[in-house]
Amino acid sequence: MSKRKILSAMKRKGIQVERISYEWEPTPGESVPAWNIQLSAEVADSFGELEFNQFDSLRDVLEWVDGLAPYTEPLAT
Repeated sequence: MSKRKILSAMKRKGIQVERISYEWEPTPGESVPAWNIQLSAEVADSFGELEFNQFDSLRDVLEWVDGLAPYTEPLAT
C-alpha cells in the first residue's frame, strides 16, 4: 500500500489529485478497505472520469491511472 506510488503515477500523467485516502468502507455486513481517489471537477471532465473513484487494490489504482487519457469529443459526421 503506497500513496506515494499513486501520486507519482498521477504526476507522470500530469494529473493533479484533490485527495487520496485508504479507508475502511462500509458494505452490507462488513467493512472493507478501499482506495478513494478524488479528482477536481475540471480534471475529471477533461479525462471523462468521475470525481470520486474507489478501488480495491493499489494495482487497480495504478492500472486505472495508466489507462487515463484526455477525453476528446467524437467528431460529428
